Amino acid sequence: MMEDFIEQNSDIELIAHIFEAFPDSRRFYVNVPPSAETYEIEKMDFGKNADFTQDDLAPSELRLLMYKIQTKILKCAADRNNADFIDIHESLVRADGFLRDAFTQHDPTHANQDFGDAMLDVILTQVEATR
Repeated sequence: MMEDFIEQNSDIELIAHIFEAFPDSRRFYVNVPPSAETYEIEKMDFGKNADFTQDDLAPSELRLLMYKIQTKILKCAADRNNADFIDIHESLVRADGFLRDAFTQHDPTHANQDFGDAMLDVILTQVEATR
């Protein structure tokens, strides 16, 4: 099933075309941050949908499961394209897989600048290690 998704995903297809254009380049896939388990819905900006409540969003368990599936798809795509996969460092997530509160952006799906800074260090360390 993941193979079918990769075959039909235009973003992954675009990445493959970029790799074809630069065949001697080093290739890395960097995973996206996981969801926060909880967040402050009153601070979220939904625009026209401002009447959302916590109950209108997917349960945290489902968000975590979808994240794990997404991660497997990205790893598979990295393998298919002979790319290194850079996963989220364990210090940035809780033991259950959710993003640590210190790295959330007050909504379920976005990390903050501190997360970005920490991941940049992870990326640079891995890139240097594979030179």
